[in-house]
Amino acid sequence: MKNTPDNSPKNKIEQTLDKVRPFIRSHGGDITVAKVDGTTATLVISGRCVGCALVDLTYDRMLRSLINESVPEITEVIFKHGKKI
Repeated sequence: MKNTPDNSPKNKIEQTLDKVRPFIRSHGGDITVAKVDGTTATLVISGRCVGCALVDLTYDRMLRSLINESVPEITEVIFKHGKKI
C-alpha cells in the first residue's frame, strides 16, 4: 500500500502554523492545534503571547487569515489562552 500525505484539515493547519512558528517562538510564544471539529479549529496560544498587547493583531487577524486561505474548509478559528511564562 502506498503512503499518501495526510490532507486532513488538522494537518493542513499544522503545516500553515509551521510557517509562522519560528516568528512566534522568537518572541517567546507558541501556538498549538487543540482540536478540529468539523469546520471549527481550536488553537491554544501559550508562552509570552498570553497577555501580550499585540496578541489580537497577531493571532486574530494574521493567523485567522492565513488559516482561512490555506484551509478553506475551516470556517471558524477559536483562540484559547494556555500557559503564560
